[in-house]
Amino acid sequence: MDDDTTTWTPEGAARLTTAAESLQDAIGEHARASIAAAGDDEAVFRASEELLAALVAYGTAQAEHTGYGFPLLVLEQFVDDDEDDDEDDDDDDEDEDEEPVAVVSVVQRHDYEVVDADAVMAAGRAAYLRVHPGDTDDEASADVSHLGRALYQLAHADGWSSLADADGIDPIGGIVAVARQATPLGPDPDDWVDTVLDDTDDLLHTQDEVYRR
Repeated sequence: MDDDTTTWTPEGAARLTTAAESLQDAIGEHARASIAAAGDDEAVFRASEELLAALVAYGTAQAEHTGYGFPLLVLEQFVDDDEDDDEDDDDDDEDEDEEPVAVVSVVQRHDYEVVDADAVMAAGRAAYLRVHPGDTDDEASADVSHLGRALYQLAHADGWSSLADADGIDPIGGIVAVARQATPLGPDPDDWVDTVLDDTDDLLHTQDEVYRR
């Protein structure tokens, strides 16, 4: 990072503190709204969009104060900003027929050893009931009827990264690959290419994660 006299200022520290307090409130509100949603996917999406704004605001304050926006500022790409200023509108008019400068694919693979399948199923059903607190154990069992569904419900409740600490499976290793992508994924999964990364992709970065030696 280049030296920047605008970083590490008392004003930046104050903004970061304020953003942190707002983010804490937003996380609590998101949890309450998600619990109250009781299976209403739209309500969860709305709550998540509000949380996203707070996360990006904190990442922005962090970047302004320290010069580093990782990890939260990467979420800025998911913010849908419908209010463009006049300058942006002019740029859009000039460039509306141009293709994006670049598209990148971020592909992750993480392998886990299933050491206790029953524990995974139980954890998946417990996660289902956390997302759907009004449902019964029988409904949880009907939904989580196989290992893949159990892992989905764990990820649905806590994110895919939570699988690293899930009961019944142990992480073995993983890889994250970043590649320049010539053909981005479109709105219809039926039209997607069979392989998301092929031999012609321009690999920009890889990160290996090894949990066992």
